Amino acid sequence: MKIHSLKLKTRNLSAIELFYGKQLGLLYSKSNDSVIQFKIGDSMLIFEQADSMLNYCYHFAFNIPCNQLENAIEWIGNYVNLLPVDNVGNQIANFTNWNARSIYFFDPVGNIVEFIVRFNLKNEVSEVFSANSLLSLSEIGIIVSDINVAIADFKERYELKVFVPSTASDHFVAMGNDRGLFILSTLNRHWFPTKIPAVSYPTEVRFENEKGMVYEIMF
Repeated sequence: MKIHSLKLKTRNLSAIELFYGKQLGLLYSKSNDSVIQFKIGDSMLIFEQADSMLNYCYHFAFNIPCNQLENAIEWIGNYVNLLPVDNVGNQIANFTNWNARSIYFFDPVGNIVEFIVRFNLKNEVSEVFSANSLLSLSEIGIIVSDINVAIADFKERYELKVFVPSTASDHFVAMGNDRGLFILSTLNRHWFPTKIPAVSYPTEVRFENEKGMVYEIMF
């Protein structure tokens, strides 16, 4: 699955522009004063100014080269504090069943952001780590009322597969593949590695399944 674009809400567009655009150095454009979009490899991350004063908290991830996690830690550490992933303060999550490793941090508006290396993608590079090393959007967290119903719906409607079935539960499942995943969660399940409950916020996703079919959906 390939995530072409995500459109999310924020109540502080200027903080988003400062962090992702001016500090991290992602290429970006503003179609007007209420929408900003960032180029993430071959995908787009879009934020729209919200009228509501809700504390929007999304979980999304970026694929990075599978040989550059330590470089990513050094680079992003200039701007944020990494989140611990366990009780002893480790900052790298090892997902052996997924053949992947991740780091997490909060962006300035409270989104839970993840950099993930997926060894199955074999996307090693030799360049110095930079904003260009964010290769694509990798994951977006979506809230559903019933995991099993959602699995059946995503299989039938979008022809997506459960990713690593052994890691699925009644409250969590990943659907898609190494290139892109929907992280489906029930309401109020905590987003790893935090204690923040999963809550549904307006989300627009444009994605492509393994057969090349493109869909645009809103949650």
